[in-house]
Amino acid sequence: MTILFPKRLLLPAIGLLLAVVAACGGSSPTATSSPPPVVVRPSPTPIATATPEPSTPTRLLELLATMPASLKGDGIWFGDSARTLDLAQIEKVNTLDELLVLGAEAMPYLEAVGKIAQPARSLVRGYGNLEWEQVFGFGPFAADSGIGTGETTQSSPTLTYFEGTLDGQDIAAKLVELGYSRETHKGVEYYSILGDFEADPQALPGTIAGSSMNRVALLTGALLAAPSTEMLTGVLDAISDDAETLAEDPAFFSLARSLGDPLSAVLMTKEGALLRRGQPPRNLFEFPRPDDWQPLHDWEAVAFGLREEAGRRSLRMSLFYPEPLDANADGEEITQRMGDYRSTVLQPDSGRRIFAESCADLSWAHRPDDAGSVLIITCLLVDQPPVLWHFLVDNKDLAFLLA
Repeated sequence: MTILFPKRLLLPAIGLLLAVVAACGGSSPTATSSPPPVVVRPSPTPIATATPEPSTPTRLLELLATMPASLKGDGIWFGDSARTLDLAQIEKVNTLDELLVLGAEAMPYLEAVGKIAQPARSLVRGYGNLEWEQVFGFGPFAADSGIGTGETTQSSPTLTYFEGTLDGQDIAAKLVELGYSRETHKGVEYYSILGDFEADPQALPGTIAGSSMNRVALLTGALLAAPSTEMLTGVLDAISDDAETLAEDPAFFSLARSLGDPLSAVLMTKEGALLRRGQPPRNLFEFPRPDDWQPLHDWEAVAFGLREEAGRRSLRMSLFYPEPLDANADGEEITQRMGDYRSTVLQPDSGRRIFAESCADLSWAHRPDDAGSVLIITCLLVDQPPVLWHFLVDNKDLAFLLA
């Protein structure tokens, strides 16, 4: 029997859970001050051969082909909500009202999708604005899979492309009602309001969306939203094969292949992974580098991917090196660093060893590449890791990758 909860009771609970999930996946970064459990550091298992590559294009590679190469420096987030829910044997909903009908069953739903990065959630500000669907005609639950330049509400403005269940006529009508004008780019229609990156905090859509909905294109079964004309038309050119895409970039292509078929992923340049607004964040700037760390070779880009195989979840981290031998040379060093790594963000005074607590096993592999080499480190996750992987990435809690 399905229990129907009144909106006035369920919405605050959903809002609270979403806030926690967005922060660190169910465990608060300012949790109790009790001492961390004693854990045994997993011994890294070196693998001198490459991991198998997917024989067919994955969803990540397909969506990476919609992103122009010009977005490489912004960092790319990917999430597959539909597949995540299917693996959890949870039926997907498309609107907030459908979620509310689930009653108490809404909580497992939110927990499942909260464990992956979701560009559509970033666009809708972490589900925080309950007016979004009424104003724009779609919401984050409509997305089946998506890709974009932002993962959390801290990443603003964002570019978002997602495929899912959309009523294009309703969305178009609402955009026109809001004051959007119709524009075209190489015969493709899109909707425009305000100037590039401009937000009007006193009026819609700026009140709700900032500048991330300044340009909107409605494609077949998909929606593209961007803060500027150049960003939107760049994606339209990539989709129509009129521009080089990130699927053609040697580093990002190699990294995407190395992740296999992830539920969720992020791909970043070294600068994107370790800097924020051009400067290292305080937690990295003040990080005390252990004396026994050996220097790393020059890596160019990094990818993280959440995977599920045979019912077991794993986090895979891959590094792309422009030199063919460097991936193999750094495998042992980085894996050892991860085993000992103490978070700089999650209870930094507690000395918590994030990967030691999160990984039942750490292994590494390397693969020579036409353009260099790739180092692949796989963490077989325990059932309840202390923090979600995308919390670490989004908060630059990656000091183990410092040179």
